[in-house]
Amino acid sequence: SQGLKLNKTLISINLGRNKLTHTGAEILVASIEDHPTLYRVSLYVNHLEDEGAMVFASVLRKSLVLNDITLSDNDVGDRGVTALLKAIKKNAVIRYVNLYRNKFGVKSARAISDTVATHTNLRSLYLEYNNLGDAGAKIIAAGLKKNTHSIRVDIRENRLESSTKKELSLMTFSSELIL
Repeated sequence: SQGLKLNKTLISINLGRNKLTHTGAEILVASIEDHPTLYRVSLYVNHLEDEGAMVFASVLRKSLVLNDITLSDNDVGDRGVTALLKAIKKNAVIRYVNLYRNKFGVKSARAISDTVATHTNLRSLYLEYNNLGDAGAKIIAAGLKKNTHSIRVDIRENRLESSTKKELSLMTFSSELIL
């Protein structure tokens, strides 16, 4: 952690599959939260859960350069994703967010919808293999209907009925909704 604080040219961290948990996330965040050049953080498969995601939300609220965050396959639930998305909504530079294969569902859909409706730089939001269901997908689609910029939102494998997929595929967006 001390090495991360001293390295002022670090642009990317990939600590996938390191079993960090939320405790390791707290140590990592303390090392990078004010980092001037950190552009990308990838922490897939680290058992971060809601607590770890909430720790990273604090970084997203402060960062002026962090552009890309991957927290896929971390058992993050509704509380963690809601905290992340609220922070992302306030972060004007973040462009790519990967929350693939976590454990959030319809309770997170409102925060997701609000973010995709208003964030002007967000370009890709990967939400595959979660538990959004039909209701969550419709809430997110309503947010996409409001947005005026181009964003790619991937909600494949979120337990959608074929009738919901058909209904959403007929909607017109300025963005791309992948079912």
